[in-house]
Amino acid sequence: MTKLGSVQDRRAAYEAEQARIRYEKAVEIDRLRARQERADDVREQQDALRAKRAQEQTEREWRKKEEMQAVQKAQNEEMLKKARIKQQEEKEHLLGIEAQRDRADFERMLKLVSLNSTDRVLFSPTSIGHKAIRKLEKYRCIYAHTTIDRLHTYVG
Repeated sequence: MTKLGSVQDRRAAYEAEQARIRYEKAVEIDRLRARQERADDVREQQDALRAKRAQEQTEREWRKKEEMQAVQKAQNEEMLKKARIKQQEEKEHLLGIEAQRDRADFERMLKLVSLNSTDRVLFSPTSIGHKAIRKLEKYRCIYAHTTIDRLHTYVG
């Protein structure tokens, strides 16, 4: 039995050694797996952080772009407002010049028509022409309406 006992002992020792090796391999695999999982977790956290920062950067750029567009829009509106005011002032100036011309023409025609009676004979409708008479009437109407309109703007 000694021989059989020693073979069984060696076999039992061998089996025990193999079991210990398998156990140590399993422990090492578990340790490596845990280490890999921790590395994956760290990588995922870093990726998430990078994605968050990229999103924040994109949002900052978008807000900056929106702000720049708002400023540009305000500048454009201000420029248009100034252009409209200038255009209105120029229009009023030209209307004033035209009104002065019309007034001068009206007064000239009025003088022509309101000459004394001897002069009227010289400047009868046939001598000054019907066209001049119509023009005089036109100026009287324009002047009267312009004066009334101006009174309304001052009063109103």
